[in-house]
Amino acid sequence: MSQPCSNPFPSPSQQAIYSGVFIFLLTTCSSEEINTAPTIDPQNFAIDENSAYVTFVGQVQATDAENDPLYFKLVLGNAKFAFAINSSSGQLTVNNKDALDYERQNEFQLKVEIDDGEFKAQADVVVTINNQETEFGNYNPRIYEKEGASLPYQILYPNITMKPLNFLFSSFCMERVKGEMTTDPS
Repeated sequence: MSQPCSNPFPSPSQQAIYSGVFIFLLTTCSSEEINTAPTIDPQNFAIDENSAYVTFVGQVQATDAENDPLYFKLVLGNAKFAFAINSSSGQLTVNNKDALDYERQNEFQLKVEIDDGEFKAQADVVVTINNQETEFGNYNPRIYEKEGASLPYQILYPNITMKPLNFLFSSFCMERVKGEMTTDPS
């Protein structure tokens, strides 16, 4: 719905000179609101290490004065694609559980961008990774192939100093399909 614009000409004589242009301006003005940028504040979340794929991390909060639909995007800090954000709701979820390892990275400093179709805004979203005890304490043993050794595999079990302790078996069997390892009775 159109409504008259305020008169840009201060005197009647100036109005008469520009009346053709002025009338055109009157018919094209409308009462549309001016769009303002959406707002998003810094936010903090926490999640346990090794949380499963699509585990809910948090709801990123943002607002728009005109109630325009907002679109969310992760623009920085998402190492190894650890997280995903729903572009229309702002729901932050786990995308790569292997990236959530407290001993390797205990915090992610994400940059989230919101867009209302005309304006954008960004804020820091920090996700703290909570340490979880495992059956081997805080460290998981891993099997690695060791080149040049009499046995092709070694198990590394890091101690609290993060220096690997090597455990070599004199003989073991590894089932090829399941990957189960047992000691060789012979």
